[in-house]
Amino acid sequence: MKKFKKKQISEKEARPILLTGGHAGSTALATIEELTVEGYKNIHWAGPKYSKEGSKAKTFEFIVFPQKGVICHPIRAGRFQRKLTRYSLVALLKIPLGFWDAIKIIHKYKPRLVVSFGGFAAFPLVFVSWLYKIPVIVHEQTIAAGLANRLSIPFAKKIAIARRESKAFFPDKKTVLTGNPLRRNIRDIPQKTKLSVRPCIFVTGGSRGSTWINNAVEPLIPELVKKMKIIHQCSDVDLDKFEKIKNSLGVYKKYYQVKTFYSEDEIKKVYSCADILVGRAGANTVSEIIYLCLPSILIPIPWAQQNEQEKNAKMAKSLGIAKIINQNELGPESLKNTINKVLGDWKKMVEVSKKFKNTDSMAHKNLVNLINDALR
Repeated sequence: MKKFKKKQISEKEARPILLTGGHAGSTALATIEELTVEGYKNIHWAGPKYSKEGSKAKTFEFIVFPQKGVICHPIRAGRFQRKLTRYSLVALLKIPLGFWDAIKIIHKYKPRLVVSFGGFAAFPLVFVSWLYKIPVIVHEQTIAAGLANRLSIPFAKKIAIARRESKAFFPDKKTVLTGNPLRRNIRDIPQKTKLSVRPCIFVTGGSRGSTWINNAVEPLIPELVKKMKIIHQCSDVDLDKFEKIKNSLGVYKKYYQVKTFYSEDEIKKVYSCADILVGRAGANTVSEIIYLCLPSILIPIPWAQQNEQEKNAKMAKSLGIAKIINQNELGPESLKNTINKVLGDWKKMVEVSKKFKNTDSMAHKNLVNLINDALR
């Protein structure tokens, strides 16, 4: 009988690298893409499976990552909610379950390295990894520092930061400035130099949606579609309402598109088409608009940790690429007026922002180099 040689398994195919986070899909995806280029095959992700408590809509990570060959593990991590709802008690009770899930994942797969992108789901995995003497790298995307990442400091081997200002929150010996990794499909989009004849506005509350933004844009849609194209990303809760609005637009229906989720190919087309973005001021959104020199209207979440979204938005504003509307001032009238201001200032906003030296264009390589160093 012919004997078959046992296939030699390289280190990059053996014990997995585990990535984790509460809300860092875009950054993690950019890192996964570069890890794959480097030859890593056994990549796992652990994080929330559903976009929010009580929802059956899957998170960006659980939709996209399996398509990239990443094995995903749900974490039932709870958190303290600032807004009291019927799900608040459920979220609190899930805190110990998150640690139990983390123990099961770490014990079963014994990853070579854990990379945390912060968020309420990440800390249990960071802590349990430390107990198992598995090295941990933490990446902070914001201009401030999230609670989970600050709690992770004693257990991390290295802390990668996207913005120089974040150094104030972390020990010098552990901290490395890498920038904020951008997905390949974003890096491949050429910057626009001219405003479209029929300008395109991309309205997004991110993968989890934003009722505040949706309520402000809703009454403006019938007027805006007469001179603009609108691409709208909303939550699953609001989709039926906005589909009814679309069907009421008559001949202008073709100028309004609404979906809850845009695939990687679709989001590339969306950004390629967009002349203006209206959205929150999360770290990834701000990184993307700065890289693309995409004039934007940012509405920071006022309850974000360390007021991080306001700081992100102010940074984008200082570069000339964004105008800010505070959430307590957001309404149809203020949004309409700001859209008109951006249209009038569009060329100037693009030209001014192009002078900024972007540190994110090589961040995907910088972070993976840090991972390589930690595994040597």
